[in-house]
Amino acid sequence: VSWHLATSHFSYPTSSSNEDSYVQEKSEEIGGDQSLAEPYPLRRSIHLISLPTSSDQGPRIVRDLWKFKDIVLGDGRDYFIPRPRALKALSDVLIGSSYTSTYPSDGSNDENACVQYLVEECAILSNCARLDILVSLDVKRDNQRSPHEGVERNFTKADEAAKFIIADCLLKQLGSFQLNRANNGSLSNLLEGLSSTFDLPGLVDDTSGGKQVQINQENMDSASLECINELSNMLLIRSELDSIIRHFSLVAAGMAPRVSRPDRSVLFRPFSSRDAHIMLQLKRTAEVASPYSRMKIILDASLQAGKGARDPNQCPILEKLRGYDGEGKYSQAAPPQIAKEAAESVAELAIEPAVRRGVDSINALDYAADIVSLREKARELYDENDVKASKLVSKLLHQPCIALRNGENVNIENVLTEIERNL
Repeated sequence: VSWHLATSHFSYPTSSSNEDSYVQEKSEEIGGDQSLAEPYPLRRSIHLISLPTSSDQGPRIVRDLWKFKDIVLGDGRDYFIPRPRALKALSDVLIGSSYTSTYPSDGSNDENACVQYLVEECAILSNCARLDILVSLDVKRDNQRSPHEGVERNFTKADEAAKFIIADCLLKQLGSFQLNRANNGSLSNLLEGLSSTFDLPGLVDDTSGGKQVQINQENMDSASLECINELSNMLLIRSELDSIIRHFSLVAAGMAPRVSRPDRSVLFRPFSSRDAHIMLQLKRTAEVASPYSRMKIILDASLQAGKGARDPNQCPILEKLRGYDGEGKYSQAAPPQIAKEAAESVAELAIEPAVRRGVDSINALDYAADIVSLREKARELYDENDVKASKLVSKLLHQPCIALRNGENVNIENVLTEIERNL
């Protein structure tokens, strides 16, 4: 990702009129302003948070969360009953939850920078191998960022916020689940037994989250804060967009390591009906997340990768693996070297193209929204009946809009400030 506004490769068309000369002069002033080339404050981030491996010697909280996941959200084993309503119930709990981080803005005054991270999109994949929670955070600030706050710190803070929100939600769900088991006894056991056959969203506590939940560490007691931080530090996280899409693409292709079985090697079996079952699970997750554009793009790209990874027309080397599904007692597994070559070919021909398409689609979505927002905010700075001002603003917006369209990040607030100054 480029974090600078490219100003050196753009020149405005020349014109002979005095008014156009004035516009040209002002445009060049903005074009040469280095303040527009500074890294801009993070406005949105996407994170994938996963449960870590559970073991008898591992932390009890992790073991308890895997048990909660298996009963409430599904374990994805043979004869697995999809739980789209339960997944949606938990997703709805997370949507609208927010985390507020406060830290010194700079050394010039005592005012703190207050940043709110709001969950605006969510998708959840639960099966025997993993619990993956994918969220998109909207980042809002109540004042300007510190001049010394860099891109790395922006993402580090967003990572902390994402893990804290998920940890807080999971602990509340686990607490409610365990309390119901203790208080309701046989009824709770009956519901848990039915959950293996039916999709029961009522097992998700919908009172523990949502739009009213605003998490602020300063308002928490030390015991709760310690528990959340402890779990937060255990959770696995990915925040690079290509890494997130690649992870789901490998899952769809049956090539991803299993968090629940880290000791087992991953066997690529494109003709295995059991391994292909993950496609159904991902489809159900995608259906639940369909109202959320970024989640849908990521999951659709992964499903495309999963289909391509099993299509000999897209990956001809797969023909060498036909007949090797390694499922039955007498079924033969593919020779390791052939399986390795096939996996590498699939990664090149099916996985990576899907990753690039997904990244490009999300960037295009974000930059289009940024362009619309920039133009709307600029329109508020002048009287639309003022032809000269309208023409000037149009010219001044051209360069930043081109930069956004090219996939570059632009400090929109600085652009608006410069436009207002030149008006």
